[in-house]
Amino acid sequence: MMSDNQAVDARQLLAKAYEQLGYQAESAIWRNMYLTAAGELRNGVTAGTLGAGSSDVVGALPSSMIFDLLAVRLNPTKSGDRQLRVAFVFPDRHERFLLQVKHGVLTAEPAPEGIQADATLTLNRPILLGALVGGNLWVQGLRRERLRLPEIPGRWPG
Repeated sequence: MMSDNQAVDARQLLAKAYEQLGYQAESAIWRNMYLTAAGELRNGVTAGTLGAGSSDVVGALPSSMIFDLLAVRLNPTKSGDRQLRVAFVFPDRHERFLLQVKHGVLTAEPAPEGIQADATLTLNRPILLGALVGGNLWVQGLRRERLRLPEIPGRWPG
């Protein structure tokens, strides 16, 4: 069905069947799956967003879990054999983390002051959250010079 755009009648019939299955399903998961499939058959598949999620959800996470979110989004193929150590300092929360990329794996842990890193980013946490969720505050932070990105010659992005 999804590969044949010419079979409009068949797609509509299948969408009606999925819709009825969705209305009759007792499980919320199955109901959502059937109704989503019916919607996709009728309207096509919508492209997902690249953001990290809802700003409310991401903002409520502890900083360590935000870095865990970044870790699962890292593409190890693209990072290759590059190694990087970046210290993140959040003065608004009195927090400091060391983010490391090595062998295609991103790890982050609380870091003491003065830890050796390739770069140190000092920024208020809402600027990072804005970058993860939508990118707006990141750009505004750069424009207002509240965030300075250091040069990392020969390290990243290579």
